[in-house]
Amino acid sequence: SERAELISQVKILRGDHKQYQSIFDEKMKEIEPLQQALGKLRNTNNAGRGGLCSSEEELNDVIYSLQYRIQHESIPLTEEKQILREIKQLEGTREKVIANAAMRTKLQDTMGQKNDIQDQVKVRHILL
Repeated sequence: SERAELISQVKILRGDHKQYQSIFDEKMKEIEPLQQALGKLRNTNNAGRGGLCSSEEELNDVIYSLQYRIQHESIPLTEEKQILREIKQLEGTREKVIANAAMRTKLQDTMGQKNDIQDQVKVRHILL
């Protein structure tokens, strides 16, 4: 009798489980096209970047977001391999990104000095 009651409860729970599983499967089918669209959108955004990031921090952020996608999103194996290739390619640009950032800083410093000199010339011109 206690055994029969437990068996009865297990049957009810199995039925509930099947019902929840079918609802879950339906929801996953609804979500799948959205995930694919999101993946395409991300790929489009990454392609529009032109390959080089403007700073090492941006490079790290892009790599982190790609790694996050691999770890936490349900994506096909081919897309995962493509993302891994993209990460490797991005890592290959790190030295160039750092060099460009250093050049940009040097250029900004030079422009600052140029502006200071122009300001001094203006002040002297006004005084004369």
